[in-house]
Amino acid sequence: MSRHGSSRHPRPATGSAIVVGASLGGLLTALTLARSGFDVTVVERAAARRRTGGALVIGEGLVERVTGWDGGPHARAIPTALAGGGHMWETIHDSLRATGENEDRIVLLHDTRAIETGQDDGTAWVVTDGGETLVADLIVGADGHRSTMRRAVSPEQPDARFAGYVIWLGVVEEPDLPAGLRGDRGFDGGAFLGDGDDVMFGYAMPGRDRNDAGHRQIGWAWYDATHNDFLRTSGHVRGDVVHHSVLSEEIPEWLNHELAEMVASRWPSPWRDVMQFSLEHHTVTGTPIAEYIPTALVNGRIALIGDAAHVQTPMTGQGFGSALADAEALAAALATSAVPQALAAYERERLSAVRALVQSGRRFSRSFARDYISHGTP
Repeated sequence: MSRHGSSRHPRPATGSAIVVGASLGGLLTALTLARSGFDVTVVERAAARRRTGGALVIGEGLVERVTGWDGGPHARAIPTALAGGGHMWETIHDSLRATGENEDRIVLLHDTRAIETGQDDGTAWVVTDGGETLVADLIVGADGHRSTMRRAVSPEQPDARFAGYVIWLGVVEEPDLPAGLRGDRGFDGGAFLGDGDDVMFGYAMPGRDRNDAGHRQIGWAWYDATHNDFLRTSGHVRGDVVHHSVLSEEIPEWLNHELAEMVASRWPSPWRDVMQFSLEHHTVTGTPIAEYIPTALVNGRIALIGDAAHVQTPMTGQGFGSALADAEALAAALATSAVPQALAAYERERLSAVRALVQSGRRFSRSFARDYISHGTP
């Protein structure tokens, strides 16, 4: 693939793709396309090492199916999931990234921002913030729920919209908990607690070195529709657009205290205790939830996948699976048709399915955040 063209339209190698974004969806797409014979350049604005306290549930064998992990020296093993299939986001991302770094057909460009995209009848290109022009047969936007690539596909509808609530997240290393909580069997199998007005998920995940009780990672996610004023006054939500997650250091002391009081009155032990531990140690983060129902996934030689294409509430539990389905449908279409026709076939295959997925989650959001919705935001 040509990566340093001085001409605006240098001719690329046949079977080439640029993926904008190296989150889970971008890496899934890069790997599936590379396995289909494409040369892939991945452009990612963040550094190679990314940390997050998030977790996700992944069906058995899905990561191995994508990475081709077989115990080889380069791909990182995925620890066996505990009951519920929960994994740290970071663990899955590290495995996909390690596999991509050792795939001959993939070039990963970190600390690189795509600032301009374009296309003509035969090629598509990305201009980076370093002044490079990367050229390929197609571009895949995989840059998350605040996608800039979405503007190249749906300029009339570029933004995901705030769903009316935030998810507070915490993850604790079990050995760091007070002695009385370590190994508590109440963590086994996780938890789904709530009555429609209050919802909390708890999950036990494999530890960094061991999976047995006392050495796990204990995570929790609390859905909260009562602090939207804070999200707006702090600038995390502007208008109807989510701009930033809430970092632990951005939670003011009054809010931390208020959340602790709410936890004490709502949730049973041991989940109450681990949530209070997270708040006491100021390790809680917040994710304002956005939703996006697409009207298109493709424009010419540019396609969207994952959260860039469709944003659904985590309540659906299908974020990873839907991104993988996108990636595999795209690769399958490209295996049988020229790029424009293949991308059109990909859109026909996935658009109705992903719209239905987002809409199913939106029904929960409208019910859960009904007080917010009733004040006039759709």
